[in-house]
Amino acid sequence: MTCFLHAGFQQLRAEGEDVIVDRIYGLEETLRIDNILMGPGLELKLNNGGKYHPLLGGQAFLGFSVNSEYSFDNIGTSLLLVNPLPIIYEVKGGAGLYSGAQVFAGLESVFTEKIQLRIKACLGEHFQFASWQLPEPLNLLQPDSNNAQLIKGGYWQASLEVIHRL
Repeated sequence: MTCFLHAGFQQLRAEGEDVIVDRIYGLEETLRIDNILMGPGLELKLNNGGKYHPLLGGQAFLGFSVNSEYSFDNIGTSLLLVNPLPIIYEVKGGAGLYSGAQVFAGLESVFTEKIQLRIKACLGEHFQFASWQLPEPLNLLQPDSNNAQLIKGGYWQASLEVIHRL
């Protein structure tokens, strides 16, 4: 079993409908977030002998945004609402702390004594909010929060990694 510390850069991108706001409003949305992440993890190698090692593990993350942007174009029928939405809306910055956790399975190959190559498949949960509010009536979608919900929920990920042991 190995304990490790992960540090990395994450880019999250989403475009289309139903990104932050429900599809019924007919908004064409764009969300871009760049995060610096750090967090501990545990992994269990199932076979220490040989050149290839199957592994299982888990990681936790905490991060902060270095860049965040959200915009929408009102291409739908939201003009029928009592309080109509703007035609174009754009905001930059304001993304809060990122938090998440994941479990993974993978295969590690020894390249040199201190360098290993990995391929991993992960399942995880993550959360991130922003300090800006959506325009009315969209801000009514989150009545219990003064923040816009950027990311909430599960994800899957595949990665190819180069590991350098100190």
